[in-house]
Amino acid sequence: MKHPESQIQRAIVQYLSILEGQGKLFFFAVPNQGGKGLAKRGAMLKGLGLRAGVPDLCVCLPHGQIQFVEVKTDSGHVSVDQAKTFAALTLLGFRPDIVRSLDDMIALCREWGLVK
Repeated sequence: MKHPESQIQRAIVQYLSILEGQGKLFFFAVPNQGGKGLAKRGAMLKGLGLRAGVPDLCVCLPHGQIQFVEVKTDSGHVSVDQAKTFAALTLLGFRPDIVRSLDDMIALCREWGLVK
């Protein structure tokens, strides 16, 4: 499997899209992935506010709630930049979550009260 984390995130995005279509949330991905040949674009985006360690998904819930979700594989680990970002978000009262599967995301949506 070439990009297992991306496959997990694609499944999660499909699920969140269904909930968004039902008016339960609004979400977006944070394009914080690097890649070959993207150094110039990456430098430009950094100047516009792109930051290393930002969670993969931002999920906006009713009543002004915002949730941050990082997608990892079963063996994936939080990077140093991610740990710093999670700590900063936690100090501000957010609770960044890590999900490792679509089932984890569904469980999180249950916890948020979006699904039964």
